[in-house]
Amino acid sequence: MTDPHHPLTGCTTLILRPEGRATPLITRITHAGGHTVTAPLITREPITTDQRATLDTHTAALHTYAWVAVTSVNAVDELIASIQRTHPTTPLTTVCTTTQWASVGPATTRALRAHGITVAWEATENSASGMLAQWPAANTHTDPRTAVLLPLGNLATTQLETGLTSAGYTPTRVTTYLTVAHPAPPSALAAWRAGRIDAVILTSGSIVEQFVAQFGHPSPGPGPAQGNEDRPVFVAIGEPTRRAAQRHSLPIDAVARQASTAGLVDALVDAWTARTLAQPEGTL
Repeated sequence: MTDPHHPLTGCTTLILRPEGRATPLITRITHAGGHTVTAPLITREPITTDQRATLDTHTAALHTYAWVAVTSVNAVDELIASIQRTHPTTPLTTVCTTTQWASVGPATTRALRAHGITVAWEATENSASGMLAQWPAANTHTDPRTAVLLPLGNLATTQLETGLTSAGYTPTRVTTYLTVAHPAPPSALAAWRAGRIDAVILTSGSIVEQFVAQFGHPSPGPGPAQGNEDRPVFVAIGEPTRRAAQRHSLPIDAVARQASTAGLVDALVDAWTARTLAQPEGTL
């Protein structure tokens, strides 16, 4: 029977983030009775000097854009720094009111608001699909501008650009941060292969790709076995990550209702509780 005070007892969770960024998850999982293993598979790196110069060209003309679509909290600091460089004598909040701002989700909205930026709307589904579903059609009667600035990572897909073009806008993509892959720690790989990992948290499509490339799929043998009751449980931070996992044939047992630390741990508890209840007594 699951301990209501420590619902993650007996669960070792693989967190695919650097230990510093993983700390809030580690704290909550440990408090719930679980154990954690960290394996940073990707890091966010600053853009190059040339890429920064290109970004500055676009932020210098921020007033010519009808919208700025911010699809990741990782883009915010570099974007704000660029605006400040290209408008050194004008308050940031004044510059930013010359366009409208759309946000992919709560973390990105908080980061923008921390700089005094008013966010016109936030996507209900935290993804490019979610943003497109809510994006207003271009109306040149109310605003003759149709340009949209897209400060993206180097691995971002073209989905948002294509959708905005179809809606009558003219999107401009500019690289604002870099996603760099790293090899998993040998200790984490060894724990996976030995079957000591009970759950995996997936927080982006890039993480899904790197997990499959480096860890592979759950397999029979001394590691996690086939069948829903014997393999690790997989938790996704949102629908975009779930879809990425599906494309890579990874089973997802739970999707966080909110893209947050609390949302991820709640989803993990739900998935682990369902797993333990499905196990015959005495098998855990």
